[in-house]
Amino acid sequence: MDLLHYRGLPRTIVFPQWQEFCRITGLLSDDHHRLTFLNPSALAPYHNAGHAAAVAQSAFEMLRHGYLHDETKVSFDIYDIAVVMLAALVHDYAHTTRPDSIKDNIAIAIREGVSQLQPYRHGGDGERPWPMALEQIAALVTATRYTKDGYEPLTKTPPGEWTSEQFAFFAGILRDADIYSALLPQSTDNVLLGLPAEFFQDLTTAERPTLTQFIANNIAFQRNHWPQTTEGAWFFTAHAPAAFQDWLVCVARHEGSVTYKRDPTTLQPTW
Repeated sequence: MDLLHYRGLPRTIVFPQWQEFCRITGLLSDDHHRLTFLNPSALAPYHNAGHAAAVAQSAFEMLRHGYLHDETKVSFDIYDIAVVMLAALVHDYAHTTRPDSIKDNIAIAIREGVSQLQPYRHGGDGERPWPMALEQIAALVTATRYTKDGYEPLTKTPPGEWTSEQFAFFAGILRDADIYSALLPQSTDNVLLGLPAEFFQDLTTAERPTLTQFIANNIAFQRNHWPQTTEGAWFFTAHAPAAFQDWLVCVARHEGSVTYKRDPTTLQPTW
């Protein structure tokens, strides 16, 4: 994959399983527009609309794999899938792009992103009220808070009608999807350009690591991340080898031609 093939709005707002996702969740085109193009951070270097879609796709693949291969020990239905997918789409809504503002980013995502779901109604299950789904989505978004010491403990009281086991499972799926979505082919630009643009925005050119150093550290981070679910472990095994090779090939091709300066108009990394 050519590192320089793409500029502008993330290509992956619609992921390969989008039609199936819409069928499951009842998400309409105007809902899609509201969750993506109206997202204030839709064009952010890394935490953009493309990242949100990649996380949603990764979560979907994990849940589908667990269901089809009977590896999931927790029961779930279409309603639960919809909640997890929608949480994925808004988990970084209006992201500040500053890695040191994780608590602020989570609070903003819940306040602004989840509020974007207020007009939306899940049409597949009339027995469970939508306010309960919003509570579950907010709890899942909160569960993605990641610090230098790892994930913060989940709330002791599971949201909605979920059991503790269900909440832990769905939170684990979203956590794994948030990390491992970087392994999808469409995330390559985000990883090689967007992620360092956010991480090192306050550093001088001399202080920034080379792209080779950054990718080596990112590969180590991915390998050292302990999967929260069996489905996440499967996803890593399925996608990591090709992703790591792709990253290294791109770095070998373009090292020295990439800078982390951001265009003030589009907020995109430039080279």
